[in-house]
Amino acid sequence: MNENARDGSASGPQPAEQLGGAAYWAAATITVLSALISLGYSVAGVLGDGASEDFALYAASRSIGLAVAALLVLTSRSLRVLLVVGATMTVVQVFDGFIGLSIGDTVKTVGPFALAALTAVALMVAYRAHQARTVTR
Repeated sequence: MNENARDGSASGPQPAEQLGGAAYWAAATITVLSALISLGYSVAGVLGDGASEDFALYAASRSIGLAVAALLVLTSRSLRVLLVVGATMTVVQVFDGFIGLSIGDTVKTVGPFALAALTAVALMVAYRAHQARTVTR
């Protein structure tokens, strides 16, 4: 094993223990839940009144893709994958919050904004935990 691989700076997935342990898994769980919540709303849109609307089908296809990407966070155990997918879900939730705001629905405004903030904080904690572990080696 080369020196880079021992100090955790090598490219590629690192074991979750090297990614900050609990911080990684908390951020991963929040990211997956965010993606599954978005998927649930888009599926409800397809199955409900929006079933004949093309935009509901497009939203569902994107939500399925994001949910699959979020599940990759769990299987890859890669900080890079977590940060990219988590940041993407944060942006999605922020836009969902603005949609909730535009339609005047408090739950659909506060929920997504809160989830976006929670995801962003969890990602920062996971990243800092990883950095702290890398520095101490």
